Amino acid sequence: MSHDHHNHEHPHHDDEPVDLPPNYLDTGWLEVCLNVRNLALSIEFYEKIGFVHVGGETESGWAVMENDACRFSLYQGHLEGNVLNFRGGDIQKIGEALKERGVEMKTDVESEPDGSLGCTLVDPDGNLIYFNTHPDELEDCCGEDCDCEDGECDDESCDCHKEDGHKHEEVK
Repeated sequence: MSHDHHNHEHPHHDDEPVDLPPNYLDTGWLEVCLNVRNLALSIEFYEKIGFVHVGGETESGWAVMENDACRFSLYQGHLEGNVLNFRGGDIQKIGEALKERGVEMKTDVESEPDGSLGCTLVDPDGNLIYFNTHPDELEDCCGEDCDCEDGECDDESCDCHKEDGHKHEEVK
């Protein structure tokens, strides 16, 4: 499943203390993917109810719709059903955690043709859950503009310098 890979703003509440449950797993942000019969008709419908067509490749059968904090994608001819697509998370970490928790995977973590990593599972009702992150959707590993991608990060506290760093481990 292809996707436009621009920086997607997702809410952070860094100033609000949060007690995370012991089974917490950062899955990234959620983008619902709807299987549609007629992409143009669906775009027109969602625009009528206040959404804006903000991305995708209509000639390839998909579009991204947005209204404030609500964002979803429409797919014609790509999906067998609707999909919960979690984007921006550490796919390797998510895949490992799900396996450790005994979750049966439909597909293990794998590289996809667009350079992203993805894995899938199916919920008890048959809904596909897709975890997918393209490298340009990841935040800088130290949360600042650093040169991790170029292997030139000087911040020793940055995750890219740690054995278990989540983003740029390969640049050491």
